Amino acid sequence: MDLMFRRSGALGSPALCRTPLGENGRADVTERHLTVTRALRGRGPLALLLGLAACAADKAPAGEEDEVVDPGDGGGAGDAGDGSCDDDSDCGRGKICVEQACVAGDRNNSADEAEALRFGDGETFAEGTINPAGDRDWWVIEADGGEYIRVVTVVDGEDDDGPYDTVLRIERANGKPVTSANEFATGSGVSGVDAVAFAYLDEPGLYYVIVEDIGAVVEDEERPPEGSVDYVYGIALQEWGAALGEPDSAEAPSLIATLDTDRIWVSVGALIDAPGDVDHLALEVLLDGYDLFLDGNDDLSGSDLAPRLRLVDDAGQVFLAKDDVGPEGTAYFPGLPAGSYRVELSDAAGAGGPNHWFFLHAIAREAIDAYAFESEPNDSAPSADVVEQTELENSGGNLFTEGAVEGLADAGADEDWFRFEADYEANWVVVCANAGAYGATSTPSIEVYDALGELLATGPASPEGSPGALIENIELEPGSYHLRVVHPAEALGGPGDWYRALVYVASFEVGGYSCP
Repeated sequence: MDLMFRRSGALGSPALCRTPLGENGRADVTERHLTVTRALRGRGPLALLLGLAACAADKAPAGEEDEVVDPGDGGGAGDAGDGSCDDDSDCGRGKICVEQACVAGDRNNSADEAEALRFGDGETFAEGTINPAGDRDWWVIEADGGEYIRVVTVVDGEDDDGPYDTVLRIERANGKPVTSANEFATGSGVSGVDAVAFAYLDEPGLYYVIVEDIGAVVEDEERPPEGSVDYVYGIALQEWGAALGEPDSAEAPSLIATLDTDRIWVSVGALIDAPGDVDHLALEVLLDGYDLFLDGNDDLSGSDLAPRLRLVDDAGQVFLAKDDVGPEGTAYFPGLPAGSYRVELSDAAGAGGPNHWFFLHAIAREAIDAYAFESEPNDSAPSADVVEQTELENSGGNLFTEGAVEGLADAGADEDWFRFEADYEANWVVVCANAGAYGATSTPSIEVYDALGELLATGPASPEGSPGALIENIELEPGSYHLRVVHPAEALGGPGDWYRALVYVASFEVGGYSCP
């Protein structure tokens, strides 16, 4: 398991923390192209090669890695730029003529000076430079209205602090935001490209793309704005063909996407253009038992949509149901069986209109095997599953154990029991469970009992919160104890009624931890 440890300054006690489940494995991905099938009424499936999003593991098979266009060699210091000048051509590389003197900089520093960014295939890059520090480059898009787009930046260069890091944002001509991206649109890290933004341009007219260094956006004394003649980036605009459309229904989705390779993002645009509208994406999952992540733009500020997402199979069973996917996190299903599924997208308030847009980003990753699935029957203390506890040590040399369990409601008010040991001279116990925050269709409560059946602590269910249930720092004598997971009465016993929990037993008062 990928563990990290930190010390909590607020509590002054040793702390332990674990990489959150929803972020696990999100780094080190690169751009690739995928094939998607669009279902056309009366014409049968038509295979389209579309530039679908795109993020595969660095361990992609030999010969399958895509090249990224080199935006410039980034070399050379440029001319000194001393003396007088009449125009920019009199100055050296990375300099412009200002009041007859050559100074570091460029000309696209405002909307009035914006350079045109033309629609292309996503592989033809224009070139820009962040120079000097704090420079902000402006690019302009002329839209007909109704376009789904992707904008990508690629950086080739670094300084003593590491690779350069651009942030891009898209705005309307009046300055109102459309979206922004630092890394991939979901907020996850990517390799091969620097920043990837997806957006929908609802109206005809001009839209601006602003590119700057991350240090100019994030207030961090240790990361001031950077800029130099060597801070060269490439930028490309592509009209995105993978989008849901009308006519569209559960029986005849307008688009079919296939997940047949792990760690590759598949991105699809959607517009909920009328109140009560529901858009349907057919999702063919060919990877059996892989973890499925359904995400959206981290920045959806320019859309009027309050996104609602459901994942169902052909039998109508609900696997995931989550609102505000993207801005409020990822929908996640562990170990999804291979098969045919449907993603339903709508507005949580039943609204719709010309600017109610969304981008769905789907990816499958190899399942995390740290979580032991419950063994039924485990509906009472005598039949409790034994929690496999792994002893670990934090950076301060303090010992603790961690146990990871996973389960499913077999029916409403189902109970799952687990037994764990507290073997230290003094024991502090934390139990943290999650379900609804990731899109599970019910969230259980949790309880801890001693060996005699006395209730020691309760963690009430928080259906939309994270954690979904929590018991924190109860102090116990050495001995055996039980964790009881209680599902709500309205649970249907379907595949969406799943949960995961971490059980920490520490030899110290815990000052920090992470949940599943």
